[in-house]
Order: sequence, then C-alpha cells, then structure tokens
Amino acid sequence: MKMFDPRNAIQLIAKRIASGNSEDAIEIAEQALAQYRDDGRLYEMAGLAYFAAGRHSHAIERMEKARRKMGLSINAQLCLASCYWKTGVRHAALAIADRIKARFMHASLHRRHVAALVHWYAGNQMFESAADICLRVFQENSCDSEACLGIAWYRSLTDIAESTTTNWLEAAVRLRPDNAAFRIALGKAYAEQNEKDSAIRIFLGLSAPMIEQIECASCLASVTRYLKKYHHGDSPVVSLISQRLTSLNSRIRN
Repeated sequence: MKMFDPRNAIQLIAKRIASGNSEDAIEIAEQALAQYRDDGRLYEMAGLAYFAAGRHSHAIERMEKARRKMGLSINAQLCLASCYWKTGVRHAALAIADRIKARFMHASLHRRHVAALVHWYAGNQMFESAADICLRVFQENSCDSEACLGIAWYRSLTDIAESTTTNWLEAAVRLRPDNAAFRIALGKAYAEQNEKDSAIRIFLGLSAPMIEQIECASCLASVTRYLKKYHHGDSPVVSLISQRLTSLNSRIRN
C-alpha cells in the first residue's frame, strides 16, 4: 500500500526541515523514495534533509541522483556546492557556484537566490566574487542601496583600495540618507582614512530617528568616542546616543 503521495511527502519534508526536525525529514524522504524511486523531486528533498542534518556525503549522493533525473533548484545547487566544499571536493563546489554566477551575469535570478549566492561566496571567503554579484545587482538597479553596501563591504575585505570602498558607501548614503547603519559605516571608513572632518560631518548627521534604528551598542559607543575625541563643539548627537545606549543596556539587563 502506498503510504505517501509524492507532493504530500515533499510538503512534509519541507515542513520538517523548516522546523529543525531534519532527522524526521530524512525518515519521511527515505520512506517516500522506497515507493517512488524515479521521482527527482524526492531525491532533491532527501538531499536537502541530509544537508540540514549535516550529513554531507549522503546529501551529495541524493542530490546528484536528483540532478541526473531532473536537474536541481538553485537552492539545492548551492547546498550541493556547500556539501562538496565541506567534504574537501572544492573544484566541484566552485564549478556549481560559478555556473550559477555566470548565469546571473547574463540573466536575472530571483532576489533570494542572488542573496544566497552572495552568502555562499562570502561564507567561503571569496569576497571578490561576492562583490562582483553585488555590482551586477547595482547595474540592474542603480537605486539599490543594499547592493552599494555589499560592494563596499566585500571589497573592503580584499586588497582593493580603501577609496573605492568609500565611494560605494557614499553612494549608499546618497540613496538612503536616512539609514543609520549606512551612515555609520561611511563615517568609520572616513575615520580609518584619517579624514576627520568628513567622519565628524557624517556622524553629526545622525538624527534622533536614525539613532533609534541602531541595535548595536558597540557601534554607538565607537561613534561617541570618536566625536568626544575629535569634535570640540557642542552636539546633541552625543547626548542622543547616550540615551540610546542606556535604553539598549537596560533591555539587555532585563
């Protein structure tokens, strides 16, 4: 007697993975595969379940079967690349990721797939590739401030000149002048380049609503230290940051 309908099994596996019950997901997947041995979708889901459980060799075996039967989704391809990377077969991992990257360079991908691809390269310390993808996003949409920030951040982790990184942070702030995180990142970049006047100007541009956005106490503290050291006039920004730090610290204690 058939215990599963393939579509129902896939939904059950996905729910188990999403809830963190990867071993249950594996059990359901293997039971379903015992009945539907030619269903590529089930092999992919089984591979994703094994990947979620950290059982990379099993995940590779299942996802490779899925790839031969029907191909893999972008998400599954990146999971397969991660499995190869973690098991030391790095040439296979790069071949998969680079194929997806090449596809994106010539055609659009869904935003979440782009984000996953950037995360994959960055997570494996290939920051130039991560920056390249962010640049491609910006080329598609010159109003994308997150892409500017991504370019700046990942290029800052390579040997590219600091001025180039700063240019992209400036672009991000121009696109989103109300974004506190962008403004602080730019101010810190100026500070690192010893451009004190520019750093102070950016930090003093933090408004009360911007400061309320910030959840990082250490970021706020570093801005305060910088202004106290290099800015010799009165500014409400230091006082506003102090109030926000008090609020954040109180939340931590409670």
